[in-house]
Amino acid sequence: MNLTVTMKAAKENGTANSRERSTLTLRYSVSVPMNYGTPAVPPNVGPQWSTLNLPGSGNAATEARPITMALEWEEQTDSHFVAGCQGIEADTSDTTKVVKGNAAGTSSIAKPAPGSYPLALMQINPALTAYSFVGGVIFGHQADVVTTTKRVDHCKGDLVTNETKTAKAPIPGQNAVDIKNVPLPPTPAPFSPRTRSRRTSPRGAPPTSRWTATVARCEPCRTRRVRQPRG
Repeated sequence: MNLTVTMKAAKENGTANSRERSTLTLRYSVSVPMNYGTPAVPPNVGPQWSTLNLPGSGNAATEARPITMALEWEEQTDSHFVAGCQGIEADTSDTTKVVKGNAAGTSSIAKPAPGSYPLALMQINPALTAYSFVGGVIFGHQADVVTTTKRVDHCKGDLVTNETKTAKAPIPGQNAVDIKNVPLPPTPAPFSPRTRSRRTSPRGAPPTSRWTATVARCEPCRTRRVRQPRG
């Protein structure tokens, strides 16, 4: 399962002598292999695939694939104050504050990283018309956060002050995506049958038997159906 979520948000508020506007962008990417599948049980249960975070609990090749997570966000806040230049609460200034954070991690089911916890569950409804999905991954380490602030003090001749701070912070949120009842695309057209000839007579003579094989491919399985020879 490969999943990427992007988000943009903005808000603005103010009073008679102040105004503040904030913008936020976020990108969350995760890859979690699903090592265990269960078949449908018509008419009540559809097929489903999930991640069992225990080595040896599912497909070995799948368990060796990497689990990855990358989280990046940036929030910018612009503040404008007009409160004069005299008195205890005087402040006439413009301030821009930018907070950038990022976190990343790699693990696997076969060799789990300390503090990592992957989650993935995909379910198709019994009618095979829609799917639901919940997934994500949590790592125990913290995010790197850089905060830069620029302040222009209009009471001091537009004096510019810059400040940069770095910090470690817990990764915000639950880092999981929950999607419900998304319609599946229409059933694709079947593969065109491929006809091959098999020799059962001496070389140079026309074939005396023939079969038609229709091959269907799906992930994570492959199914091959072969009809009996004709003639």
